[in-house]
Amino acid sequence: MGEIESKYKTVKVLVVFSSLILCLILAIVVNMYYGIEVIYTHFFYIPIILCGIWFFQKAYWVAALLGMIHILINTYAGVWLSISSIFRSVMFLVIAGVVCTLSLKKEEFQKKLISREKELRELNESMLDIISRVNLSGVIEYISSSVRHVLGYTVNEVLKMNFLDLVHPDDKEFVKKEFNIAVKTKKSTRMEYRCLHKDGSCIWVETVANPINDGSDILEVFVFGSRDITQRKEAEEKLLKLSTHDTLTGLKNRTYLNSMLNDIERTQNVAVFSIDIDGLKYVNDIFGHLEGDKLIIAVSDILKKSFGEKDTVIRVGGDEYLVIVPECSYEVAEMLKQRVLGEVVKYNKTVEKEYLKVSISIGYSLELNEKTNLDELYRRADANMYLDKKNKRGVK
Repeated sequence: MGEIESKYKTVKVLVVFSSLILCLILAIVVNMYYGIEVIYTHFFYIPIILCGIWFFQKAYWVAALLGMIHILINTYAGVWLSISSIFRSVMFLVIAGVVCTLSLKKEEFQKKLISREKELRELNESMLDIISRVNLSGVIEYISSSVRHVLGYTVNEVLKMNFLDLVHPDDKEFVKKEFNIAVKTKKSTRMEYRCLHKDGSCIWVETVANPINDGSDILEVFVFGSRDITQRKEAEEKLLKLSTHDTLTGLKNRTYLNSMLNDIERTQNVAVFSIDIDGLKYVNDIFGHLEGDKLIIAVSDILKKSFGEKDTVIRVGGDEYLVIVPECSYEVAEMLKQRVLGEVVKYNKTVEKEYLKVSISIGYSLELNEKTNLDELYRRADANMYLDKKNKRGVK
């Protein structure tokens, strides 16, 4: 770039110098042979104007030089310091001043424009948020270079792409619906959804889409401001899990149960199991809570193995568990109960310390219609569990 500018400057100097030589030759020929100064002096403005445009203040020197040449040639031709000679020499300086001033202002404006453009480019490149312009069809017409930092794509890779192509398939319908509503209502919208990174990973983004019209209330495009909120979403998920999950076992807790009882949609054939660890208080009091925690973890693992993915295992309290099994029959419920007891037997065979062997009481309740709510099923299952506990011999 520097070499090109240097060559360009050399060409400018040669052009100005050549025009000066031409003016000198014209002055000598026209004035010496014809004595008409008006004709050749018009050519003097060419190097003055060119020098003013390209070299600014140096135009004054060129104007002064040409003015002196003009006076000298007129003097040689026999016209010493005529009013016309002085007037034209002053006009050379005036024209040089005007062109120089205008060129300087233009140069100053261009420098400010370049500086502003550089600042905006640096700001654009340093932003973590993605700024994009999307037309009403969802096609990306402009996108900031920060897309590479957030999604791994270059600007050229996503230009002219529909922004929905970057959205996770599971969120695409939601985003499409929200965008169409924004287009129809000509109002801003805010969306949180997942995008696909170039490496195949999933990124959570928050996008604010603002409508831009052409000044006549005709909607033309939307400007999107999108930021990576993956860390925030992960933190929210962790907080939610901490609030709804038991830290010791990883099972869902009573907080989750309470929200489930309020929000779950009742279906037919729901079974509720109530399970209690026998003798946990005894182990805690005699051997300490760390040993008691081993029993709790063992029972939790047994229940995870015994029930399916669609079943919900909840640690209600210290030694109490609740399991909700959808679409269940009496035969399946009894089979699940026996599976749990069978897993207990298997586990106890691997334990050497007697006090760490698992003993549980279990009861369940089943409803074949939607008349009884889950809270009532829980109470019935709990009553059956305590009945099982009472019927045992040698309960601790």
